[in-house]
Amino acid sequence: MKNLTIFFCLILTTLSFGTFSQAQPEHKQGFFVSEDGKLFWKGGKPVYLFVSENPDGSNATRLNSEATSEYANPMYLDTEGVNFIRSQWAVDKDGNYAVPRQEVMFEVYNDGTAPKSTASLSGSPKFINSGIVYYGKNLQLEITSRDGVSGVRNILQSEGNSQYTTYNSTLTPDQDRS
Repeated sequence: MKNLTIFFCLILTTLSFGTFSQAQPEHKQGFFVSEDGKLFWKGGKPVYLFVSENPDGSNATRLNSEATSEYANPMYLDTEGVNFIRSQWAVDKDGNYAVPRQEVMFEVYNDGTAPKSTASLSGSPKFINSGIVYYGKNLQLEITSRDGVSGVRNILQSEGNSQYTTYNSTLTPDQDRS
């Protein structure tokens, strides 16, 4: 197989502070290929396979399965993390089997679990009264987000009614808020 064309959605993390009075950012849905060439797929989305004899994918033909059409037209990835699209034996351009025999495997990383974001507060005294937590001066807020498969491209933040911006350093809230 010379070319594999697959469409999917990238998961981005959005973390917001304050109200949702402005529109939340829309994330362009499409496939994500990491810098090291790994292909990440949004979990639960259908997979359609195409083949082409041209490296640019032109004149591609969609694959259909006769043997397992109920599971392959389209197919769905079954495992979070790495999945494989395979051919049983590696063959060179002259039709000779690789020695020792080996499978040809194309990795597709299924990412169906949303990233987990956490916020930690520090640098300030805290006081609890009737179950409500109050923080004093010099409060610092740090946000982290982790994804077990594809990673997190960025974290977006919004305070109050401001536009969303990329979070890149510890926040220091300086106004009283309830």
